[in-house]
Amino acid sequence: MKKFTITIIIATLSLMFVACSQKKGNKNGENSYKDINLQELPSTEEYFKMSDEEKVYLKQELSKIHIDDCEEYFAQEITEFCKDDNIAEFVNISIEQDDLTVVVGENKKPLTNRIFNIELKLKKSDEIGLKTAAEDFERSLYEYLNENIYFSSQAISAKIVTYYTDGGIAYTFVPDIFMMNNNSMVFKEQPELEYKAQTVAYNYCQKNENFKLQKFGIIPETNEFLIQYFVEEVYFGKKGKEYEESIENLDNIYEDIKDVILSDNAIKAYISENNLTDMRIVFVNGMINDGEMSFNIEL
Repeated sequence: MKKFTITIIIATLSLMFVACSQKKGNKNGENSYKDINLQELPSTEEYFKMSDEEKVYLKQELSKIHIDDCEEYFAQEITEFCKDDNIAEFVNISIEQDDLTVVVGENKKPLTNRIFNIELKLKKSDEIGLKTAAEDFERSLYEYLNENIYFSSQAISAKIVTYYTDGGIAYTFVPDIFMMNNNSMVFKEQPELEYKAQTVAYNYCQKNENFKLQKFGIIPETNEFLIQYFVEEVYFGKKGKEYEESIENLDNIYEDIKDVILSDNAIKAYISENNLTDMRIVFVNGMINDGEMSFNIEL
């Protein structure tokens, strides 16, 4: 009899949930998640059942949530996650907005542009294998966070650092998060002059398919004008002489890009409007020493 009663209660709750869901949503996806807060996030399963239109609307609403509220929310989430294991404890989280990243293969910037920086500290100091434990724990934390719809839809990059009890770094985990275009991608509305200048840098990729515009814009902290390209691995060819020549040739490609960029009127107007005095052109790939090759220009 008890089992039968529980079954009826579960069935009744399920019907109530469906009714509430139908009342909340509509076929256009509008107003379904208007003014949503972080305590009302849909599950991953619910998200994948949404139409592309609903996903777009949800991402737009999530992007409006203040970063301070997000930091407070995720600090609590990570603290609770750490309690389930005796490996590490939460130290700090900072969430920043990235206004430089360009969607791979597109001349557009994503509206979803949050950078997550998370710090943890190991609870123990006298055991062998703490570095491996820190690595495993960080990967588990990332998997946990990726189940959160805000994180999975808004994060453009993330870094998790775990410290030893004495302050040294035990492990740093930087997951690969690629902003690829799809039907539910939401793009940022850019100022006209910025977009025209960005198009000049992007058009170089159209003529040189091994280079993808990755970042474009002004670094807020330094007011430096940054143009960054990801270099496809195929560019570097085979190891040995071919690889060495490809690295040396980046100097020539830099000169070519610099000439194209600095001779364009839209770029000149962008530099003038923003009072820019320094510019940096960067090539990025793990096959380059230190992961990148950077060229500084005084304007």
